[in-house]
Amino acid sequence: MQNKPTHDPTRFETYELLSDGTGFTLKGNPHVFKLDKNGGWFDEFGNYYNADGSASEPPSDSDDDYHS
Repeated sequence: MQNKPTHDPTRFETYELLSDGTGFTLKGNPHVFKLDKNGGWFDEFGNYYNADGSASEPPSDSDDDYHS
Protein backbone atom coordinates (compact mmCIF):
# COMPACT_ATOMS: atom_id res chain seq x y z
CA MET A 1 0.00 0.00 0.00
CA GLN A 2 1.39 3.39 -1.01
CA ASN A 3 1.40 6.27 1.48
CA LYS A 4 -0.13 9.58 0.43
CA PRO A 5 2.11 12.65 0.41
CA THR A 6 2.03 14.67 3.61
CA HIS A 7 1.17 18.33 4.03
CA ASP A 8 3.50 20.75 2.24
CA PRO A 9 2.36 24.36 2.85
CA THR A 10 5.27 25.75 0.80
CA ARG A 11 3.53 24.49 -2.37
CA PHE A 12 0.85 27.13 -1.87
CA GLU A 13 3.02 30.24 -1.44
CA THR A 14 2.33 31.34 -5.04
CA TYR A 15 -1.12 30.74 -6.47
CA GLU A 16 -3.69 32.24 -8.81
CA LEU A 17 -7.13 32.90 -7.36
CA LEU A 18 -10.05 31.94 -9.59
CA SER A 19 -11.99 34.92 -10.91
CA ASP A 20 -15.07 33.89 -8.93
CA GLY A 21 -13.05 33.54 -5.69
CA THR A 22 -14.13 29.95 -5.04
CA GLY A 23 -10.65 28.46 -5.24
CA PHE A 24 -7.23 28.72 -6.82
CA THR A 25 -4.71 26.99 -9.05
CA LEU A 26 -0.95 26.51 -8.97
CA LYS A 27 1.30 27.07 -11.96
CA GLY A 28 1.99 23.77 -13.69
CA ASN A 29 -0.70 21.89 -11.74
CA PRO A 30 -4.08 21.22 -13.42
CA HIS A 31 -5.86 20.67 -10.08
CA VAL A 32 -8.34 23.32 -8.90
CA PHE A 33 -8.13 23.78 -5.14
CA LYS A 34 -11.62 24.67 -3.94
CA LEU A 35 -11.97 26.83 -0.85
CA ASP A 36 -14.49 25.68 1.73
CA LYS A 37 -16.71 28.05 3.71
CA ASN A 38 -13.94 28.36 6.30
CA GLY A 39 -11.39 29.48 3.69
CA GLY A 40 -9.47 26.21 3.90
CA TRP A 41 -8.95 23.57 1.25
CA PHE A 42 -7.96 19.98 0.57
CA ASP A 43 -4.99 19.28 -1.66
CA GLU A 44 -5.24 16.63 -4.34
CA PHE A 45 -3.97 14.04 -1.84
CA GLY A 46 -6.67 14.70 0.77
CA ASN A 47 -4.55 16.79 3.15
CA TYR A 48 -6.40 19.76 4.66
CA TYR A 49 -5.03 23.30 5.01
CA ASN A 50 -6.73 26.03 7.01
CA ALA A 51 -7.36 29.59 5.77
CA ASP A 52 -3.85 30.56 6.88
CA GLY A 53 -2.35 27.85 4.66
CA SER A 54 -1.21 25.77 7.62
CA ALA A 55 -1.60 22.00 7.86
CA SER A 56 -4.70 21.30 9.88
CA GLU A 57 -7.42 18.83 10.66
CA PRO A 58 -10.54 19.72 8.65
CA PRO A 59 -13.33 21.35 10.64
CA SER A 60 -16.42 19.20 11.02
CA ASP A 61 -18.38 21.49 8.68
CA SER A 62 -15.80 21.43 5.87
CA ASP A 63 -16.74 20.05 2.47
CA ASP A 64 -14.58 17.03 1.67
CA ASP A 65 -14.64 17.65 -2.07
CA TYR A 66 -10.96 17.41 -2.92
CA HIS A 67 -11.77 14.67 -5.42
CA SER A 68 -13.79 17.07 -7.60
